[in-house]
Amino acid sequence: MRRTLAWLSAFFLVLVAIEAVLLWRASSRIDVQAELAKGLMPLCAAVLVTVLITYALNQRNFERTREAEKTRILTGALQDLKAGFEHASVARYLISAHPTGKRMEEQVETIIKARATLQRMQRERFVLHEDIEDQVDMMLHYLAELVGEYRSNYGRIVTSMAREEALLSEIRQGNEGDLSEAHLIRGGDFPLLAAYLDDDQWSDSAFWHNYDAVKAVLRKRIRELDAAKAT
Repeated sequence: MRRTLAWLSAFFLVLVAIEAVLLWRASSRIDVQAELAKGLMPLCAAVLVTVLITYALNQRNFERTREAEKTRILTGALQDLKAGFEHASVARYLISAHPTGKRMEEQVETIIKARATLQRMQRERFVLHEDIEDQVDMMLHYLAELVGEYRSNYGRIVTSMAREEALLSEIRQGNEGDLSEAHLIRGGDFPLLAAYLDDDQWSDSAFWHNYDAVKAVLRKRIRELDAAKAT
């Protein structure tokens, strides 16, 4: 399309130049050059109209392609946002059922995966806008602090794992054992984990609220692009 537009523009300029030369050389009386110059005028006009129409169609196709690309990227970003939230929710659900060091060790990879998914979403060029960038940052910060607490207290994680294994050994031998003794949130050493596992604090967390806000913005943008394509 661009090559066609360039050729038409060049052809139009050549015609204009020929007509200008013919009119300049034509005498005051009617002669062949003057008549030829007049005959070229409609052709010049037709070429000009063709150039303008071609340019308009080219711009329209470019805008449609750009809008389709925006829709594709925003839809993918929304899917990544939902996937990140889902990973965090699944990890939370599994840890809350048995919040021991072993379970935390198993699920911290899922939490890290949730963070990586959100980071991938944030890198998309049509998503990085001030109205949601800060909110995604807060979601990432929430998960980063949770993983940071895990790393800072890894010694207690190992202790919990050892305690759980000892309790399981007692139970296998037919003795009584309380597995809750291996729970990480018993002694208050994991306040962020405790808040993460608490239903009320989770539903009122920055992660949850910012997820809802970013999801609403992305859905609105997708609707606006769909509406623009329909017009």
